Amino acid sequence: MQIKTRVTLWYTLLTALLLLGSLLFIYYIFKKYNENEFYRNLQSRAVMAVFMFEKTNPDLKIKSGFSNQSNLLPKGENFIVYTLKGEKLFSLHPLSNIPSDILKKALNEKDFRFQWNDFNYIATRYITKSGKELIVIAMGQCESAELRWLSRILLLTFFIFILIVSLIGYYFAGKVLSPIRKTMNEMDRITPTDLSKRLKISENKDEIQRLSSTFNQLLDRIEEAFRIQKGFLSNISHEVRNPISSMIAAIQLSLSKERTPEEYKHTLRLALHDAQELQNISFQLMELARLSDSSNQPKLQAVRIDEIVWQAKSAVRKVHSDFYFVFDDSSFPGEEKVLTILGNEALLKVALINLFENACKFSPNHTAHLSIFSSHDNRVCIRITDTAETITEPEKLRIFTPFFRSANATNVQGSGIGLSLVQSILQLHNVTLTIEPNHSKGNIFTVFFHHL
Repeated sequence: MQIKTRVTLWYTLLTALLLLGSLLFIYYIFKKYNENEFYRNLQSRAVMAVFMFEKTNPDLKIKSGFSNQSNLLPKGENFIVYTLKGEKLFSLHPLSNIPSDILKKALNEKDFRFQWNDFNYIATRYITKSGKELIVIAMGQCESAELRWLSRILLLTFFIFILIVSLIGYYFAGKVLSPIRKTMNEMDRITPTDLSKRLKISENKDEIQRLSSTFNQLLDRIEEAFRIQKGFLSNISHEVRNPISSMIAAIQLSLSKERTPEEYKHTLRLALHDAQELQNISFQLMELARLSDSSNQPKLQAVRIDEIVWQAKSAVRKVHSDFYFVFDDSSFPGEEKVLTILGNEALLKVALINLFENACKFSPNHTAHLSIFSSHDNRVCIRITDTAETITEPEKLRIFTPFFRSANATNVQGSGIGLSLVQSILQLHNVTLTIEPNHSKGNIFTVFFHHL
């Protein structure tokens, strides 16, 4: 069922319930008023009847009804006079008798109203001129043509009003939902092959405007994801193809003719280097994919950040013997608890290895300066200073994008995955990384950790 139809039905149902309650209340009030008027008139006629009875029978002797008088009364109407002892003195219809239990209640109560055998009765007290107290019971049928007409008018009004409300509700539901319908039509025109289209934002500050704005933001993220994916596939094919092509070319060249053992060893060293580069790219891609999987988050525990720094430095030196580190221990924290953080040792080691390798790789002298210190807000920090070309502000926004390489890095071997992996690892640990230019030359990478 469409929202337009559902809104119309709910609106009509709610209006019908409110209208029905109002009409029933009107009918009830009028009915009660009509009944009170009927009983007042019946009581007045009963008093008039007993007055005539007293006038024609001053001794209040038992007397049967008069046929000529009973014929003058409305159909079903009768008057009965009792003494306080329950003795019937007079009745216009002699066959009319009141049950004893009802008569007993009528004798004990003043202006007692009751129903019996589809007739309405009222019992009231009357004091004669001689001071004798009598009970007069008047009988009649409470039938009102006005009440019947009122019920018909109210019923007809109800159905006409509901019909009008349904039509108005259906019309206004369509008007209210028309912006959503227009938005849906605009959404249908957006295809995966062209994500540049956007929804029109209305000037009204309403839910539709917020929905369109949110959807446009979602499209921005999807378009950016598609762009990154296309770039990722293009870059990864390029990065993987280069070492493979290099290995194939070296092997083909070696097989083209007989070579000396030294030439074969040189070819194998080149192939090994390309294979190691390919292995490094594959490892970084797998780590990046694993960190992107929210259902497979690594376990965090208490670790010493200074020990991870030494391990990462040793791992870099083991692979790159021409990389050097200068460690400044002048501000090294003295307390062990300051150096203890909550993290995953293997992932943090991977992140620091990438930062250390980049600092040495892009520095002309292949040297990085390291220091560990406490910040003013009691966070333990690792500062990595290089002597490479200063990273510009626009590049700072893009260097963490997979496969992005700045103009200054074209002559330096790399895949462009390292810093994006570093960012994923640091975000997992809720760690902040800042990049600032060095006063003389180079860049300062500072990593801020929260200690336990």
